[in-house]
Amino acid sequence: MRLITHNDIYYEFITKADRLHASTISDKAERDVYHKDHTITLKQVQKYVDYIIIQSSSRGLWRYVIGDVISFVDNDQTTAPTIRHQGRIGWHSNMFNEHMEAGHVIAAVDAAKVINPTLHSASFIS
Repeated sequence: MRLITHNDIYYEFITKADRLHASTISDKAERDVYHKDHTITLKQVQKYVDYIIIQSSSRGLWRYVIGDVISFVDNDQTTAPTIRHQGRIGWHSNMFNEHMEAGHVIAAVDAAKVINPTLHSASFIS
């Protein structure tokens, strides 16, 4: 999937690890992690790190945490970076203390596709 960057939308990112760390401290720390001082720009992202997207537009006054967690497969600034959807914030199962997230399910299905190429991640996650 490609992240469209030339459409008047400004993207910022925060690492999922930073957000998870802040959420263990306090509710205030979790809110503060979205402050401009903690976010990075598209030019600063690294490949294969999970990021939470924050977006705004030149016409808007607000920044939006849309809830998607992505990682960058490449960061080609000349066209559009290739991204991989890793899940959503808070989209996890913790029924038996397994801490399984959508990204884990997608990775497992991708590994199973090597054995059975007819499997698709979208079949399991909707």
